[in-house]
Amino acid sequence: DALARVPVNVRQMLDEALKLLDPRAPDEQERPLQVAIPPSLTVLGDPDRVLQVMLNLLGNARKYSQPGTPIVVSAQMSASPARQAHVAISIRDYGYGIPPAQIALLFERFVRLERDLASPVIGSGLGLAICKAAVTAMGGTIWATSSGIPGEGTTFTFTLPLAPGEFSAQAPGLTLPPTRHPPADRPR
Repeated sequence: DALARVPVNVRQMLDEALKLLDPRAPDEQERPLQVAIPPSLTVLGDPDRVLQVMLNLLGNARKYSQPGTPIVVSAQMSASPARQAHVAISIRDYGYGIPPAQIALLFERFVRLERDLASPVIGSGLGLAICKAAVTAMGGTIWATSSGIPGEGTTFTFTLPLAPGEFSAQAPGLTLPPTRHPPADRPR
């Protein structure tokens, strides 16, 4: 499967991912979603893979944080004189956090934290490994930062090359719809 390298609008991909979030998620409250992504910010990548990465990271943010806590999605330029400009896209939750010594393990296949193995949170340990493979194949990097302190949460960040073009002001915040409604009830 060859990956496309086409312009992908970051905000549109976020909106698509939000429409696809699993309505069976354990929380039944609205989730405050704070978005700081310029509406026309565009990266070079494969649209299906960018969507897959966003969907996985948003789903994890919901699974590993308490209902009612915010999820923050932001994007910013990161430039280095030695390489092409990239966009850093971050998804932050205010959940359990990850012990810093265990963060690198999360990007390996079939790895779940010991605390999560006995929890009601379902997972195979493949999502972040798939994200890493997709982001790397598109010319980016992915990492996580966390203090490991419950309530301070985790920030997952991935970079992708900036596509040529302009972008404008930041978008206002949104609220995730209540998750108990089936996908057919969500706005299209």
